[in-house]
Order: sequence, then structure tokens, then C-alpha cells
Amino acid sequence: MDTLVNLEAFLATADAGGFSAAARKLNVATSVVAKRVTQLEERIGTALFYRSTRQLRLTEAGQQYVHRARGVVADVGDLLSRMGEKQRDLSDHLRVKAPTSADGGAARRCLHDLPEAEHKREARDRDDRSSGRSGDRRF
Repeated sequence: MDTLVNLEAFLATADAGGFSAAARKLNVATSVVAKRVTQLEERIGTALFYRSTRQLRLTEAGQQYVHRARGVVADVGDLLSRMGEKQRDLSDHLRVKAPTSADGGAARRCLHDLPEAEHKREARDRDDRSSGRSGDRRF
């Protein structure tokens, strides 16, 4: 997934014409975008941008790479969305640990936003777990 994130940073930088504008678009720090592009360049073994203090422009390799990268990112996005359509009925457990002083209001508000989820609340006493007794209380 790092390579995909790096490709997205590269494409955002190419589209925006600079790291700062790409960072604003991706909602991350400028240094993060620059690092991701550098990691991608190191991975493929060639510079994708000519860098100067005033300008950032694609190298010839970058110009060629940008078209392929767009296709790859689009294909991955399409694949993930199609898989998401098929996997909507998946289920799993989510365990949330909170201090005993918590009233559960925040958890209830979060769960209220997920009406399709089946909610089970289980409280465990730390002392009961360490002694080997069950200690489970279901609500």
C-alpha cells in the first residue's frame, strides 16, 4: 500500500505543480508529500521531477510515468470499490477498551451512526480476568 500512497502523492504533485499544493490537496504536510515522491523515485531508480528552489517540473521519465501511474491508481480504486460491493456483508468484532468511569455515551453515539451493525455490549472486570474467573457481564 505504500507504493499506492506514493503514486497518489506523485500524481497530486504532478497535477498541482508543487509539493505544497499537492499537500493541501491530500490534506497532509508538505514534507510528507516530498518524502513519498522521493521514496517512489528511490523505488524505481530514477528522478521523476526536476527540482529547483522556484520550480518543480516533470522529467522525461516522470512524463511517461505519470500516464501509467494514473492508470494503475484508477485500476486499484476500481478494484477496491468492486470488492467493497461484494464484501458488504462481512462482519467482525470491534473491541473498545475504556475506563470504568466512562458512561458509554460516546460509544453509543458512534454505534448509533452504524444502524446496520449488530451491537453487543460486554463489560469485563480486570480483576476477574487476572484471577481466571469469567467476569463477563453482558448487557
